[in-house]
Amino acid sequence: MNPLQMKLSRNALLALFAISLSTTTSFADDNALRQRLQFFKQNTAQAMQQIPAKKFKGKGKQVSIFSKAQISGRAFVAAKNKHRDVQTGRSAFKSNDAPEKLVDFPEEMITSIDDMAKKKLMSGEVKTQPWSDYYWALYNGQLAYRYADAKFPAESEDWKLKSDFLLSDSASSAEVDSLSPAEKYDLLVGDSRKSLTNSALNEGKNYYRTSKKVETWMGICHGWAPAAYMMDRASKSVKVMAADGKTQITFYPADIKALASLLWATNSPDTKFIGGRCNTKDPKADKNGRVKDQDCFDTNPGAWHIAIVNQVGVKKRSFVIDATFDYEVWNQPVQSYNYTFFNPQTMEPAKTLKSALVELKDFSDDKFGSYRSKKAKYVVGVSMNMSYVVETQPTQAATDLPANDAITEVAYEYDLELDEEMNVIGGEWYSNAHPDFLWTPHPDARAVTAADEVLNGNGASKKKWNGKSALPRDWADVAPRASEAGSPLATIVEALIKLSRGNLDI
Repeated sequence: MNPLQMKLSRNALLALFAISLSTTTSFADDNALRQRLQFFKQNTAQAMQQIPAKKFKGKGKQVSIFSKAQISGRAFVAAKNKHRDVQTGRSAFKSNDAPEKLVDFPEEMITSIDDMAKKKLMSGEVKTQPWSDYYWALYNGQLAYRYADAKFPAESEDWKLKSDFLLSDSASSAEVDSLSPAEKYDLLVGDSRKSLTNSALNEGKNYYRTSKKVETWMGICHGWAPAAYMMDRASKSVKVMAADGKTQITFYPADIKALASLLWATNSPDTKFIGGRCNTKDPKADKNGRVKDQDCFDTNPGAWHIAIVNQVGVKKRSFVIDATFDYEVWNQPVQSYNYTFFNPQTMEPAKTLKSALVELKDFSDDKFGSYRSKKAKYVVGVSMNMSYVVETQPTQAATDLPANDAITEVAYEYDLELDEEMNVIGGEWYSNAHPDFLWTPHPDARAVTAADEVLNGNGASKKKWNGKSALPRDWADVAPRASEAGSPLATIVEALIKLSRGNLDI
């Protein structure tokens, strides 16, 4: 039977479209794509409200940030927007949605869909895979979370219970291994006031004072996401000497990654970003389910396509995606992509660009005809499988490898508007669940604290430390200053990463 003539029930199609998160179905399979496209063609408004098909890869155990109640009630939309620091406004293919504002070296940017195919850019992967890390939830005490301590009340969602435990429990030297990343850091620098630990706890305390509760989704994913590709992976555990010159401290990769994530969460340099954000849980839509709210249209698929092909495919460097409509996607670093074409008129998968192209004047079944650019001559359908790295639980694993990361692969369908020269100038999403905005630090950016600037000024940051002795006195002296501001010292975090990667000459 011709798949185009298959008559599937509404429930079967819905079940097919919302593929189980644990599925192993190949997104590249023509039949699976064809069925998704036919569902869109016959049930456009419903299809626009579906979460795109996903599957998980990697050995890492993914962390669930939002509860089922928050997801079903779409409370995550307001929760996310409450803690975003980005400009508002429509993400049309305009001033705040121009891909050249995100891509490294925009003067070299490729915009022709034909050139992308000829240059073999229909798939791409970053040079170095971003690493997974925990989001260091505030209700757990942020970096004061004793993830390896069996006595820690991990099952509770009560911030105060956990905070009281951490403030009252003094671990003996034999229990140092089970301390939190913040506590280990305070020992390393000889900070008897435990400035970093207290600062981590105070992050939740401020919320607890106001509402008597710290929401479980609150954390530092905004610091982990850029750190995951801006800083090298901590690949092995390292044993270093504490400030007392007697105590040995083991920093596991999870501990070092935690410090790196916090460093970037509190000291992020200027970033490049495109897109906007939607503050409405249920924005108004037209009869086809396409969002009409100017603030909620978000990143145009044309800008998205140019950005990911050039940043990941050409430059081999990651960037961070964010999506209000999708409860799972919130500051996730991109790992790879691949795409194929489909004909938006017939909604059939296409093997070549030529067979997928439809002249706009001949596009008789255009669901989004009233929104098309006046400069568009062609429309082409794109089915993209994009992979991004997600959060995982911290463990005392002695090594960390890319295979241990957790990765989600998602299938996005959209069309692109092309001008006379086949340049991408816009497009339309086939699902409202798509990236709202994209951002990344500049390629040479470094997260540093004010205390690091002091070290840089007097040359102390250039001192070498191999971990076998206590930290250089200058490092230890200024570290509490950064800790009081809620951050580890960049000089120390970078040194720990180098040690974990076997570089002893630091």
